[in-house]
Amino acid sequence: MSGLTFAVEIAFGLLFVATFVTWLRRRDAVSLDVMLIFAALAGLFFVSAISTVSTNQELAGALALALLFAQPVLTLRLVARIRPIRRSVLVGAGLVWALTAVPPIFISMRVVWPLLFGGLIAFVITDIVAAVYLWLEARKRVASAKARLVAAAAGSALMAAAILVSIIGPALTHSSGSASEAGRATALMAALLFAGAFVAPQWIRRIGGAITSAQFTGHLLSGPAGERPEEIWSRLAELARRTTGASVGLVAIG
Repeated sequence: MSGLTFAVEIAFGLLFVATFVTWLRRRDAVSLDVMLIFAALAGLFFVSAISTVSTNQELAGALALALLFAQPVLTLRLVARIRPIRRSVLVGAGLVWALTAVPPIFISMRVVWPLLFGGLIAFVITDIVAAVYLWLEARKRVASAKARLVAAAAGSALMAAAILVSIIGPALTHSSGSASEAGRATALMAALLFAGAFVAPQWIRRIGGAITSAQFTGHLLSGPAGERPEEIWSRLAELARRTTGASVGLVAIG
């Protein structure tokens, strides 16, 4: 095992542990969806490790691919928690996962290899779609909320890029080893971005809170002279709505 492979496995393993602890503390739907994303990836590495000593390596490989293919579908599920997504998109992604990931568990991968190739393509497309949705939502936010969504979008895009590099790289470089290393490096960058988006350390959160407070103050002082109190509160309510991602903000005066 190369040092880069070890770093990727440790990074996603720690992400799973951190998000699992967060879910245990909060027990909300968003925390659960975040944890499931990294549970799939942690499970992938666990199954891959077991496959080295397993008597049925083909089954272990099929299970590992099923977990890998689940990652973008679970990311879309998370996105649906924070912004509207057509139900057909979610259902379609789930059906594609079932059609490409489940058969290889019961049928030899040598027989259903076209499904595996289709699953890799679906992985790339679904992760890119999730990244676009996250980026569009980030445009509506401000301060730390925007930065975290941008990081999540970039992480999803890099996960797609990691698979693309691993598939296309050998044909371009005529070296599967260098392409695999490039794919792992891309996955490691994705893990770091996911860490910033979902399990940022306390000092980064404090900085984000300070930036948000500064923007609130700047927004308060940016109004024209003689502005009515209700107009000031309306502007602040809009900023609060964009920071939290709420659908509407309500201010009661008097």
